Amino acid sequence: MMIQPVQPGFVGVVTDIDICQPLTAKQVAEIEAGMDSFAVLSFPAQPLTDEQQVTFSTTFGELEIPLAAPMMEPDNRRCQEPRLGRILN
Repeated sequence: MMIQPVQPGFVGVVTDIDICQPLTAKQVAEIEAGMDSFAVLSFPAQPLTDEQQVTFSTTFGELEIPLAAPMMEPDNRRCQEPRLGRILN
């Protein structure tokens, strides 16, 4: 796994890792070190399912369900998993 700075101290791009698969303790430690060094980590070309995204994310802590998620009609949700949300511009 490699973390290349795009903007030192702010954005790092993480490559040579498949986050669709369960992580090893070493990979978790390296990602956590990257989170300590960068405000943003980007993991390009990772075709995660919602389930894989939840598995990856919960490795680093408990996920919260946004207050609005239970109030939305299921057909209007971008993600069916209520702990996930899509942010688009």
